[in-house]
Amino acid sequence: MAEIGISSASYFAQNSAGSSTRNIDNSVERISLNKQNAHASDSAAIVSMANRFNLDFVGMNAGLKNIALAKGYLDTAINALDRSSEIIFKLNEIAVLANNDVNTNDETTALNFEIETLSNELDRLLNNSTYKGKALFNSANTPIDLSIGSGGQKLTIESQEIDYSDLIGSTNPTQYLGTQANPLIAGTTYEIVDTSRLTTWINNWSPRSTLANVGFYLATRSDLQSADDVVVGAVFTPSSNLIALTDPLGVREPSDPLLDRIKLVHDRINDAKVKIGSQYTALEFAADAITDISDQTILGFDAIDRLQFTSEASILAKNQLMNQVALAMLTQANNAQKGLLDLVAG
Repeated sequence: MAEIGISSASYFAQNSAGSSTRNIDNSVERISLNKQNAHASDSAAIVSMANRFNLDFVGMNAGLKNIALAKGYLDTAINALDRSSEIIFKLNEIAVLANNDVNTNDETTALNFEIETLSNELDRLLNNSTYKGKALFNSANTPIDLSIGSGGQKLTIESQEIDYSDLIGSTNPTQYLGTQANPLIAGTTYEIVDTSRLTTWINNWSPRSTLANVGFYLATRSDLQSADDVVVGAVFTPSSNLIALTDPLGVREPSDPLLDRIKLVHDRINDAKVKIGSQYTALEFAADAITDISDQTILGFDAIDRLQFTSEASILAKNQLMNQVALAMLTQANNAQKGLLDLVAG
C-alpha cells in the first residue's frame, strides 16, 4: 500500500544524515584542536584522567620555577662568600707582612689601616648581602621553604649567619707595648721581640723604684721560669700589670692571635660554602627528577588526550561516506514520494 507523507525510509535516512553530520563536526573539531576528547561527553573518565595529568604537569612546572628562584638565592650567597674569601686571603697576606720588625712605624700604620679597611668591607659584604630582600648571612637570616610540585612536596634551603666579629676593628698587633697609657696587662700573652729594649722598669711594689735586673723582674712577674728565659721569641703572660719607666718595652702581642682569627673566620666561610653548595647540588637533582617525571606525565597525557590523527582521519572519512549515502537515500526517498503525489495529482 502506497503511503503519502514521510516514509520510514525517508525518516531513517534523515536520522542517519543528521547523526553522521554531527560525527563529522566532532571529528573536525578534534582534528582542529588536536585533542582526542574535545568535550567531556566524548569520554568523561578519560577527560578526568587527562585533567589530572595536566594538574600534575602544571604543578611540576611551577616547582621548577621555584627551584630556579632558590638557585638564584644560593648563587648570590656563593658569590658573596667567594668575595669574602678573597678579602680573607688579602687580610692574611697583610697580617703576615705586618709581622716584621723591619717595618717602620709609618709602614705598620699603613698596614694596620689596610687591615681595618678590608675588615670593614667584609662587614659590609656579609651584613648587607640580600636576595629579593632576604638576608643571607646576618641574624635576620631564616630558612626558606619552597614547594616543588603537586602533593605538598617541599624543600627547605638556608644560608647561615657567619660570625666575623673577631676581625672587625682588627689591626696588626701593636709592637713595643708597656707605656703608662698602654701597659702590659696581666693575663695577656706577649712575645719578646727585642731584648735591647728591655731597659728600665717601674717596680710595682711600694715604695716605687726602678729595677736594673729587668730579666729577673720580668721572670718573677710572669710565667717565665728565670731571667735566662728572657730571650727573643719567648712568649710570656704577666701576672700583674707592667709599665716601662722610659721607652716602651721590646715586647708585643704575638702575631698568632690575628692570624688565628683570620683562619677562624675563613673556616666559618668555608663551612657556609659547603652547606650552600650541598643545597645547590640537591636542588639540581630535584630539578632533574621533576623534569623526568614531567616528561613521563606529558607522555601519559598525550596517550590519553592527544589525537591519534590517522585513526581520527579514518573515522572522519567513514562518517563523510555515511553522510553522503544517507543524503542520497534521503533524496531517493523524497523523490519517490514526489512521484506518487504527481501520479495522484495527474
